[in-house]
Amino acid sequence: MVVALACAAASLTGCAVAAATADEVHRDFARVLVTTQELVGGDWDVRDDPDSRACANSHGVAGLQVPALRVAAGASPTGSADAARAVAELWTALGYEVTQTPTLASPDVVEVQARGDEGEYLIFRASDQAMTIQGESACVASAEG
Repeated sequence: MVVALACAAASLTGCAVAAATADEVHRDFARVLVTTQELVGGDWDVRDDPDSRACANSHGVAGLQVPALRVAAGASPTGSADAARAVAELWTALGYEVTQTPTLASPDVVEVQARGDEGEYLIFRASDQAMTIQGESACVASAEG
């Protein structure tokens, strides 16, 4: 069971062991986004940028990463605070370094940020009016980068 969970977490976070190609890393990143959306509920609008962005991986090698933006009108069925806690727990279980912070925009908005070892990051924000998930995948070495 522990091995299965470790493999699932490695697959979802796009780590080098589970995903050697750019397509695999980007597909795994998309799975994290979809899993997060399903966890908190709501009707999500996918507004991902179709173009990859240039980056440098942790070894200084030029590469590409995929940006993402998901927006849901309305609050999570579980409420903003519970949704944020659930997202923090999921992303922590997937191996991300997670912080939960109050936002300056409004005390009614909760925010969870996550960072991975290869430059990936995620931000979940929730209020009574809307939820967003944004971020960028791991930086994958590429001849194009």
